[in-house]
Amino acid sequence: MNIHLTIFIISVFVSNLLVLALERCDDKHGGYCIGEEGRGCCEHGHPLCCKAWHTDCIPRVGFNYNNTKCEKLDCLEGEVCMPLGEGKEKCVPKDVQVCNDYLKFEDKAKCGNNGYLIGYGLKYCNKFYQNYDSFNDHGKEFIKCKYKENCDLLRNFAFNSHTPCYLKCNFTKFNVWFNNADIFVRIVDSKDIFSAETFRQMKNIILEEITEEFYSYFELLIRIYKRV
Repeated sequence: MNIHLTIFIISVFVSNLLVLALERCDDKHGGYCIGEEGRGCCEHGHPLCCKAWHTDCIPRVGFNYNNTKCEKLDCLEGEVCMPLGEGKEKCVPKDVQVCNDYLKFEDKAKCGNNGYLIGYGLKYCNKFYQNYDSFNDHGKEFIKCKYKENCDLLRNFAFNSHTPCYLKCNFTKFNVWFNNADIFVRIVDSKDIFSAETFRQMKNIILEEITEEFYSYFELLIRIYKRV
């Protein structure tokens, strides 16, 4: 593999780490509803929605939770306000923001409303935190640990899938990375270049490509030898 490709991979591989901006709803709750006909924006917050066919309202973390006080409650340090609809709200641990990771993964995976990330992961992450104060201390620690571990595992799984995905989709071929170099460079978020995941994936792609080229070269030598 030529040196230019190696250098290029170092600078553009992080394009796969970009997180697309979350879809915004024009309502104060910033949530969305899921139903058989698709997705819509919440009108009143959980569990009331903008259309009759919507069955539930799932808060969009980052739009629903903030570090300011609730209108009727004073949240403690380390808590954020969660609007529940119908004028109701509650203070929950700021750890609830980990639920936002499911949305970030969904923006990349596109599994759909009924997929694991939205239909199960995000749904129950929010519901556990909505009922957080009903659990005893051990239950509360379990919730915090469970969803942090879940998102860490999802992140690791996603990054580990990048190498075979990039190679299978011919990213290292000249007419992919070189002919589109200017576009890749425009997309790159420089702050991600030095992350541990990026360097690990760079190494894996380079090693896989070198190994593939070595075997191709070795097979060619065998064919030449047999002809001789």
